[in-house]
Amino acid sequence: MRKLAYIIATTLIAGLTSCDIEHIDNGHLDGLWRLQAIDSLSNQTTVDMNGSNIAYAVQGNLLQLQPATVFYRFEHQGDSLILHDPYINTFDKSEPLTDINKVRPFGINSIPREAFHVDELSRSKMVLSSEYLRLHFEKY
Repeated sequence: MRKLAYIIATTLIAGLTSCDIEHIDNGHLDGLWRLQAIDSLSNQTTVDMNGSNIAYAVQGNLLQLQPATVFYRFEHQGDSLILHDPYINTFDKSEPLTDINKVRPFGINSIPREAFHVDELSRSKMVLSSEYLRLHFEKY
């Protein structure tokens, strides 16, 4: 009887503590995405970005622009990806991002919110479109 009580208590504790752990699954969006090319939608030109080492790192509810120390919260629902609440990390503090020039090389043209249409998202390829640009990514 004592063994049964121990098993029941252990099961209840495990069940209660597992409810407190939040798990965010972003599907294929999670991971490190290297920027391959940027298309200008206004003049139909393409810029090859292979040598730039620019990447989006996605995990949980954060998107980090690399090699910068800029972070965004994001919402991904269906074919939309909304980046919002950007902040920049320095060695000793975090502060809201206010300088648009820090994120323009990453294909972001507005602060504090940027909306992308998800044109394609698979295990190895992602294509995002904004009002002015189309961004082509490859997963590392």
